[in-house]
Amino acid sequence: MERLQAAPDQTGPDSLLSHWSLVYRPLAKNRGRRPALFLDRDGVIIEDVNYISDPNDVQLIPGVGETIRHFRSAGFTVVVVTNQSGIARGYFDRDAYLRVERRIRELLAADEPDAVYACPFHKDGRPPYNVEHPWRKPSDGMLRASSVALGIDLKKSLMVGDSLSDIQAATAAGVARAFHVLTGHGRMHRAKVEQLCETLDTRAPSSTQVSCVDSIATVFSAFQAS
Repeated sequence: MERLQAAPDQTGPDSLLSHWSLVYRPLAKNRGRRPALFLDRDGVIIEDVNYISDPNDVQLIPGVGETIRHFRSAGFTVVVVTNQSGIARGYFDRDAYLRVERRIRELLAADEPDAVYACPFHKDGRPPYNVEHPWRKPSDGMLRASSVALGIDLKKSLMVGDSLSDIQAATAAGVARAFHVLTGHGRMHRAKVEQLCETLDTRAPSSTQVSCVDSIATVFSAFQAS
């Protein structure tokens, strides 16, 4: 895979964050704090393609639009939180990332998310992105940053992810529930997620309830059944 030349390091990493948070739907004034449906992107919303940078490779996972629609109707703000280390590694640039995002929005149409937060950092990357940053999952930085910016009540929110790091970010943020799916890297990570659940059950009670489901298509029904 061809690597792109990184831009010179002229600013600190936190000064770059505004470039990696996209708000698609304006927030209603005086609406109060609302729960959020946090979604990982690759392997949850779209089929996982290693370091995807071509919008022609975007394929929605079945059921994602309907799931977003159901949760939005139930009063949830929908926020995508995605690690994008391909930026730090030089595999693609922000313009390529935005082209993929535009294609996802086109396919989801009225079911697009309210906002998308992306973490471009990785300690093994290139300047200015070669840092351990709290936005990168399994840390909960993207969830907490969006909760402040978008008026989200984390304790009433949900997370859907295919990787162990998604579930760890959810428990770190203290969201109400986390759903692990089998799509994407889900089958590879399911045993580790189940081990995490056992750890959570045997120590001080966790504020996050973790459930294992097949895909995003079954998350709303699992949520309703609980």
